[in-house]
Order: sequence, then structure tokens, then C-alpha cells
Amino acid sequence: AMVCSTGGATPTSGVYTLGEQHRWHYLFGDVYGQYSTQITGNILFHSVPYTVYGDPSSLEYWEFDKLGEACSMGCIRLQVKDAKWIYDNFSIITAVEFYNDPDPGPLGKPEAPVISQNEACRGWDPTDPDPNNPWLTEQEASGSSSETAE
Repeated sequence: AMVCSTGGATPTSGVYTLGEQHRWHYLFGDVYGQYSTQITGNILFHSVPYTVYGDPSSLEYWEFDKLGEACSMGCIRLQVKDAKWIYDNFSIITAVEFYNDPDPGPLGKPEAPVISQNEACRGWDPTDPDPNNPWLTEQEASGSSSETAE
């Protein structure tokens, strides 16, 4: 399951064949998304917005903290790992279907971490595989992922 944010113009029903893809793409509001894949018209799958084109350290971390809430204009905002998965697997995805139902399904509603408190790392998406991502060093130092042993 992929945690996402949607908005007022997000489709609530229908089946769509994916269209154009861009590694970095201009979005409304002078921001940019990584790994964008067109769903229909101006509705895309993409990362949380960045303030600088091509700079993965310019993440709008306050928007990342909203993943799971309706806060986009209509695009589907995702963590980088999920936007990249769609981008990389474009050729095997035959269609995407939108439906409106309060039941999140058998996998439940996923959650993303809140990152704004970590000033040293918050300019990056924690799931971005870029070797310069400071979250990767922090996870190694703390003993891997955000999961805790009991």
C-alpha cells in the first residue's frame, strides 16, 4: 500500500491508462515533482513538491508531513520510493482505477513519517534512494529503519 495525498480535482472514479513521464516535472505553484507519471490531463502521480528543479534536498517537508491528507490540487502525491516504483514499472502497469469508498481495503490506510522536526534531514524525502540523502546515513547509525524491536 502507498500513502498518498489527493485533492479537489483528483478523479473519484474511472479507469485510466498512464501517459507521459518526467524524471523532474514543473507543477503548479512554482514547485517541481520527482518521478511524475501522467494519469489524465494535468493529474499526475509524483513525489511531494520540491522548491528547486532537480534538487532532491529542496523538499517541501511541511507538505511531506501532510501525506495521507487531501492537500494537493488534484495530483496524487507519493513518497519518492512509490512515485519511482510507478515511474520504473510504467511498462507493466496496464491501467489505474479510481474509486470512492471510505473502506481502505484489506491493507488498511498506510502512514508516512512526520519529518519536519528533523532539521538536518527534512529537506529530503526519507525514501529517496539518492546516495546523498542524509536519512540513509541516519538510518544506518540508528540500526536501520523506523521499525523498533520489542
